[in-house]
Amino acid sequence: RQVVSRFRDLWEWRVKMVGGVGKMAKDELGSFGFWFASGQFGEDWTFPYLEAALKLSDIGRPSIHVFEHMADIFPKHPEQSLSCVRLFIDRNSERWFFGHRDKGVWTILEQGMRHTERRVRDEAEALIHLLGSKGYLQYRELLRKAP
Repeated sequence: RQVVSRFRDLWEWRVKMVGGVGKMAKDELGSFGFWFASGQFGEDWTFPYLEAALKLSDIGRPSIHVFEHMADIFPKHPEQSLSCVRLFIDRNSERWFFGHRDKGVWTILEQGMRHTERRVRDEAEALIHLLGSKGYLQYRELLRKAP
């Protein structure tokens, strides 16, 4: 845990030194995805930084790992997970990313559609429609599977 604490301190120091997350280089922000995906830093600490990074960057290479980890933790963090998915959809232009059904965005939306809370289901459905409007029509299958 001491190493994790030191890394957190390093990240927070870096954010402070540049004058906030909004002033960090996109590559630097993108690297935070690996921190999130590691699952070592705790979601209460990482989700706010991940959301900030996704508002400014598409997080690049770590995106697959980010959403795989997010699928695992979705039951405890449904609203934050769906918020991050929305931010990623809005900023991501990589056509290949949404074209498969591997664990990740697909699994997050699938869990969202089965969630007990109506607002979570509504947001998952809205994201499926957003993906459909961008040409990812395979996500419609999740609407048909919904309870």
